[in-house]
Amino acid sequence: MEWESAATSGFEFPNQLKISDEALWITFVQPGLLLIIFLVAYIFQSTQTAALEKLANQNNTLIEQKNIIASQKEELTTLIDDKNYVIRILAHDVRSPLKNIQGLVKLLELETEEERRLEIRELLLQSSTNAENLVNKVLELDRSEHESSKSNISKVDVKELLLELIQNMQELANRKQISIYYVDAAKKSQIEADQTYIHLIFENLLSNAIKFSEEGKKIEVDISNSDSHLLISIKDEGPGIDYSEEDQLFKKFSKLSPRPTAGESSTGLGLSLVKRYVELSNGKVWYERNPERQGAIFKVEFPLAN
Repeated sequence: MEWESAATSGFEFPNQLKISDEALWITFVQPGLLLIIFLVAYIFQSTQTAALEKLANQNNTLIEQKNIIASQKEELTTLIDDKNYVIRILAHDVRSPLKNIQGLVKLLELETEEERRLEIRELLLQSSTNAENLVNKVLELDRSEHESSKSNISKVDVKELLLELIQNMQELANRKQISIYYVDAAKKSQIEADQTYIHLIFENLLSNAIKFSEEGKKIEVDISNSDSHLLISIKDEGPGIDYSEEDQLFKKFSKLSPRPTAGESSTGLGLSLVKRYVELSNGKVWYERNPERQGAIFKVEFPLAN
């Protein structure tokens, strides 16, 4: 054995002991330190991951709350728009019965024959009843969007309804010296629908035909049927609809280039309401150009009652 001198109290350590200390360091201490470093890194990583997950969850919660608030805001905006729409419908559709009533009152003031005065009073009662039914139906229509529909389905004789409407609106037509012609080619004219909706459909179409026609023109109301369907067409001699605007016809609040000819008001609601009421009555409505002369033709089709 070789000996290495060491100045430690004059005692000499063997070289083999020095090698053993280094081996001890490599074997036990260094792995221990590495294990401690690994544990510290693991704990740090776990803590960081947990913190990031917590932060991500908080962010998701905030996003969900933001989406809920946005959805509630959208629902509130829609509700306000719906209520405004209902108000506009009422303002639009009540106007025609009120004008009819005003015209009938003027006729009543001028009429001297008692029999004719009784007829006018009956028409006044019908017009006021129609106005009341209209208000109730529009409010019911609004509720039906959020609840089950409560339409009062019954058999409606469209011939009788059209003749009554033409009579009620004759005073409006007379103010512009417009003639309304009724052409009856229908052997059957009963449909199953809510009578108030059918009344509103043709009141709007006739009112528009009068509103957009010049003085001295004519309006033609035709009714016919096939084996299964009833067809009604309303033709006027107004300006018609421009090709570029035809796709806007039945959209809500669409105001097209043709204007009322005697300063009448127009909300852009009439045809959108017609389409809605027709669809609620299982029917179809469409527009055609008048091939014979200037003007518009609106056609409405319903299934005949059994």
